[in-house]
Amino acid sequence: MAKSLITVLGKSDVLGSLLQIRTEIKTELDKQGLFARESESTIYTKLEEFVNNHDQGNDLGIFTLGTQLTRGLRLLRLLDAKYDVVVANPPYLSKSKFSEDTSWIFPDGVNELYELFIYRILDLVNFNGYFGILSAQNFMFISQFEKLRKRLIEETCLDAFLHLGSDTFADVLNALGFIALVGRSNKYFEAQKTSILRLERIPYKFKTVYTLNQPPKRIYHFDQRKFAAIEGSPMIYWWTESFRNWYLGADKVGIAVNGLQTCDNTRFIRMVWEKNILNVYIEKANESFTQVNKKWVPYIHGAKGKRWFEPLQIIVLWENEGKEIKERVKDIKGGMIKYPEYYFKQGIAYSDISVNDFVCRLRKYRCIFDVTGSSIFLPNPERVQVELSSKIIPYVSTALNPTIHNQAGDVRRYPIPVVENWQDYIERARVLYDEEFSRDETNVEYLYE
Repeated sequence: MAKSLITVLGKSDVLGSLLQIRTEIKTELDKQGLFARESESTIYTKLEEFVNNHDQGNDLGIFTLGTQLTRGLRLLRLLDAKYDVVVANPPYLSKSKFSEDTSWIFPDGVNELYELFIYRILDLVNFNGYFGILSAQNFMFISQFEKLRKRLIEETCLDAFLHLGSDTFADVLNALGFIALVGRSNKYFEAQKTSILRLERIPYKFKTVYTLNQPPKRIYHFDQRKFAAIEGSPMIYWWTESFRNWYLGADKVGIAVNGLQTCDNTRFIRMVWEKNILNVYIEKANESFTQVNKKWVPYIHGAKGKRWFEPLQIIVLWENEGKEIKERVKDIKGGMIKYPEYYFKQGIAYSDISVNDFVCRLRKYRCIFDVTGSSIFLPNPERVQVELSSKIIPYVSTALNPTIHNQAGDVRRYPIPVVENWQDYIERARVLYDEEFSRDETNVEYLYE
């Protein structure tokens, strides 16, 4: 048993305070066939008795083992104790950055090292104890951290945030500093609200001054229970009450899906002018659907600044309903043919990458869409295209996910604002883009004069 615990302690070289000592001890006890509950409660006493009885012995092996356990007992007690205050600045490293197998470090659903540390910190704090963490801000918003957000919202009393945002440190772009009061019994103080100092858009050279002075216009007081009102529980605290209520009551996009990933674009994708136009399936999106009987079909692949309407520029090999692509991707990790039921239907494609904006466009031609041409499918897509071109959408999108990526899970939560006279906007856009396309020699709609 002592040797097994030495093996457990050896993991501390890598895990440090992340070592779940109770879990590890229970695992070792189960392997030894010991009565776990009784052994867990007396493990430290038994180990100390072993050390005291063998530290002066003549058996070199036992003496060495006792010496190792003496050094490890203090660590065991430190890692198994509870604390009134825990303060930390966890390291920032993604699971994907490790070259070796990390399944023994990262539990299922956890992909960031700092996320793992936050869970550990919550386990180390006494009931009604305090924890302070300086951490990357992504866990406040991104969907992969939803489980962590719910635990913070439901099992702690969040006392104060210092929302630093980007341009905080020379080598760290997105950082969040906060101190929170922990309530482990789901008890929430009705009169308490989270106090938040928002400095995310303040330049680096002014952040210290703003932190010390705390200008009232940058301080928010928010009921943490309201975070859960929005799907995914993003920690959006700066919306006004009226805007939050409008968002909660508005219709949402609901259906946003990723498309095809060929795994070999060089083989399967071409520009439309590279192939005989007679071998390309060309059918206007607003016309009745006809059977696909051509070797090549229009393909939405990325945005590159396109908006309102998608021209026919890129085509993909789809002979025999994409037989070659299907054979190619079936055995390749990362290859996918997702949501084929939406292929050749009118929808709204949106940019995978955008900065402080949300750009979308309708199809002019029936087509297949790429994973980078993710699309929205709703009744009356022309109306939705106009509504999603509202300036409200970028404001919401950067709150739900402040990164540069428009994830399908986030797009599904975008509100659809009502726009009166939407027909006027779509017709004006159609006229302008028809004129623009007719002047582009690379476009199938080019008019020779």
